[in-house]
Amino acid sequence: MRAARAAFLPGCIAILLMAAFTVPLPVFVERPGHLVSLPEHVEVEVEDEGAEVDGDFLLTLVNLRRATVFWLVRGLVEPDLFFLPAAQLTGGVDDDLYFDRQREVFASTADVAAAVALEAAGYPVEMGEPRGALVVGVLPGGPVEGVLQPGDVVTAVGDSEVRSAQELVAAVRRAGGAAMAIEFVRADRRRRVEVAPGEVPGLDEPGLGVRIEDMLPPIELPLPVTVDTGRIGGPSAGLMIALTVFDKVSPEALADGRQVAGTGGITRDGTVTPIGGIGLKALAADREGADVFLVPHSQAADARAALPPDSGVTIMGVRRFDDALDALRGAGDQAVLAGLEAAA
Repeated sequence: MRAARAAFLPGCIAILLMAAFTVPLPVFVERPGHLVSLPEHVEVEVEDEGAEVDGDFLLTLVNLRRATVFWLVRGLVEPDLFFLPAAQLTGGVDDDLYFDRQREVFASTADVAAAVALEAAGYPVEMGEPRGALVVGVLPGGPVEGVLQPGDVVTAVGDSEVRSAQELVAAVRRAGGAAMAIEFVRADRRRRVEVAPGEVPGLDEPGLGVRIEDMLPPIELPLPVTVDTGRIGGPSAGLMIALTVFDKVSPEALADGRQVAGTGGITRDGTVTPIGGIGLKALAADREGADVFLVPHSQAADARAALPPDSGVTIMGVRRFDDALDALRGAGDQAVLAGLEAAA
C-alpha cells in the first residue's frame, strides 16, 4: 500500500502543478505590455507623400489574460501585476465575444483617428450622422443585466432618438429612476424593452450599469488609410494612430527623431479621452526607452506617479489632438509645455 501511495504521489503533484499553470480563474491579470511601432502598421495612400517618419510613434499596450493560480502567486512578489474580476471586465459575456468586440472597437477608432488627422492636415472628410449608443459592458447584478449585452446599440429612449452615448446618459438622468422604454438593435434586429435605472456603484444618481460608447457612423476618407496591428483591441490607440497618419501626410517632421509613445482614445471632434491601465502603460514606455509619453490630460498625474524617480520619459498631458500637435512641435521648449499643461 505504501509503495502504491509513493507511486501515486508524484502523479498527483504533477496534475496539481499543471492545473496551477493552465486552469483559468474568474479573474484577469494585467501587466505592462510591449510597444508597437505604428508607422510600420499604418499605411496612407497619398501621391505627394512626404518622407518616412523621422523617429517613431509607439503604441503602449497592456498585457491582459485570464489568471491562473500561478499568476496569483506571482502577484505576491511582482508589484506590476493587477487583478480584476472577469465579470467586471467583460460584462459577463464569453471571453471570445468580448475580445472580438474590442477588436471591432479598435477598427472604428482607427477610422475616427484617420479622419481627425486628415482634417488637421487640411483634407476634407465626410461623415454620416451618429447612429446611437453602443453597449460595451454590462455591470453584473446591475439594473439591466440580462436585458442589454455588449454589442447592443441603443437608438431611442421613449419617443426620443438616441444618437450618441451622451444623449443616452442625459435620458437616463431625466428619468430619475422611473421606468423607461429603451429601443435597441441586436444582430440587426430592433427590440424594445422597459427598464428602470437603479443604484450603480460609483454613481450618485440612478443609472443603467452599462459602459457605453458612441456608435460611430460611416466615415468617408479622402485617402485610403489601412491600420494593421494584429489582435489589438479597444479604443486606446486613437491618439497615436492620428499622430502617425498626420506625420505621414504632412510635410512636418512631427516625431523629429524621437521615440514618441502614447495612449488615449479620440472622438470625432478631436477630444482625447481617458483609457484604462495608464500606470502600466507608463511603465512600458519607460522600460522600452521612450522619450515622450502622451496621455489624456486628466491622467497625466497618474502616469507620472507610476514612473520610477530616475525615468527619462517626458509626460505630456493633452486634452485634444491639436494639443498633442502643439506639444510635439514645442517639446524642446519647457515654457511651451508648461503653458499647455496650465491651459489644458
